[in-house]
Order: sequence, then C-alpha cells, then structure tokens
Amino acid sequence: MDGEREPVVRGWEGSWWGLPILKSLLQRARQLGWVSTGGLFLGLVFFALSLTPSLIPRQFTLQGILSGCVFAAGYAVGIFIEWLLDYLGLVARKAPWARWIGRMLIISAAILAVVFLWLSTDWQNSIRIGMGMEPVESHQPVRVALIALVPALVLIGIGTLIVHAVQTVSRWLARIIPHRAALVGGVIIVAILSSTIVDGVLVR
Repeated sequence: MDGEREPVVRGWEGSWWGLPILKSLLQRARQLGWVSTGGLFLGLVFFALSLTPSLIPRQFTLQGILSGCVFAAGYAVGIFIEWLLDYLGLVARKAPWARWIGRMLIISAAILAVVFLWLSTDWQNSIRIGMGMEPVESHQPVRVALIALVPALVLIGIGTLIVHAVQTVSRWLARIIPHRAALVGGVIIVAILSSTIVDGVLVR
C-alpha cells in the first residue's frame, strides 16, 4: 500500500546498531574487505585475555594501549585463519548457517570482552591493595576501552593498507609472470618499500 512506509532498518545489523548510517557503513566495510568475522572474534577474545590480572598493576593508559595492540594482533591471526580455511575449502561463506555461526561467535566474544572489562577493575584493585596502592576508579574500564581503540584502529589500518598493496602489486606482476610468483614478488616488494619508509621516515 502507498500509505505504508518501508522499514528503514532491517536485519541483524540494523537491529544491533540501531542506525541506518552505521548499517550502511558496516556493509560497505565488508564489501571492501575491511571487516573480518574471524578477525573480530579473535580480536575480542585477545582483548578480553589482555585484561586478566598480572603480577604488576597497570595504569589505564598503559592497559588501553596494550589491549588495543593485542586486539590488533588477534584480528590479524583471525584473518589469517579465516583465509587459510577458505583457501582449503573448509568454509562455506554463502551458506546461511555460516553467517549465523559467525554472528554468534562475534556476539559471544563481545560479551566476553565486556564482562572481562567490567571485572578488570576488581582484578586491578586486588593487585593494588596487595601492594599497598590506592584502588582504581570505577570508570576506568571505559577509559581503557576508549584508549584501546586508537592503537587497534591504527595497526589494523596499517595492516589493511599493506595487504591491499600486496594484492595490487601482485596483480601488476601477474601480467608478466605466473600468479604464485607474482604473489611472492608482491610480498617482497611491499616488504622492501615498507622497511624503507620506516627506516627513512619514522626512525630518523
């Protein structure tokens, strides 16, 4: 009917994020290969594990930086495992059950990360009290999560750029040499260029 309005938000992403613009951004990121189910799952698991108690208490700034770097490392491992399973033909990406399993894994990992983030205050306080230090504030987990976003996004962004650079160079080389040799050549060329940029710009 003409009087009926088409719902703006549909599907799991819409109900989860609650905003159409975030849904479109997420879909676009998936199309560009910026979002990985395996990467998000292992990234969140690694993030949660980084919040477990340590022998030495950590300030929220150090904890946030550490957790962000650990998330990026888990994201990279998850992407590699996802690529390996797909390369071996062990993952049916287009199957409906595969999507639901991926969503359930991300939701469970997100819940784990939130729970560990909430418990991190008590874990840190138990260590600080034992060492005669003042307890941390109750809103420290929020600070840790916000700080962790910075190194996580930076490292994942750099890794994504490197992967796309390897793919681009490999496609160029594949016009004149075999595909596998082109892939190896792309990795070598991007590695040399990356090390040159680091030595010439960051180190100096």
